[in-house]
Amino acid sequence: MIAVIRRKVVAALAATAALGTLGVAATPAGATEQSIATRAAAAGCFDGGCTGKDPQALGCAADAVTVEQIFVWDNVWDLRYSRACNAHWGRLSKLGGGSGSTTNLDGAPPDRPGYTFTAWATNYTPPGMGKTWTAMGAGRDSVRVCAHVDYVRPTPWYCTKWY
Repeated sequence: MIAVIRRKVVAALAATAALGTLGVAATPAGATEQSIATRAAAAGCFDGGCTGKDPQALGCAADAVTVEQIFVWDNVWDLRYSRACNAHWGRLSKLGGGSGSTTNLDGAPPDRPGYTFTAWATNYTPPGMGKTWTAMGAGRDSVRVCAHVDYVRPTPWYCTKWY
């Protein structure tokens, strides 16, 4: 009898450890939605309320991940996404040579006209001066990042796939 109980305890502990390794936590129903709402409140905006706003200023960059990337000559632009804010934006993660690079976050909302938010960066901008990211678009929108370099004439645009 003790051996059976011991096996059940060991199995339960192993299952708990496996869930922890996978990043799965046992939480009560509704905790995930509450957690997202709490993070969104701390960030300052959520979904459509973030459209056109600065991701750094509102704290949305804190949990952001890169979901798409585009390499434009020797510049790298990222399509970023924040789960806490449910919002996307474009960010320059590597500025290569030349005079500068421009990017747009193009959005296609399901319930209103589309939008384009632009950011521009240059090698000659002192550190801390100028933004290298666009304003945000809502997470429910279809979005993409398009970029070009300003020192190439004619200037072709390169875009990520729609996300």
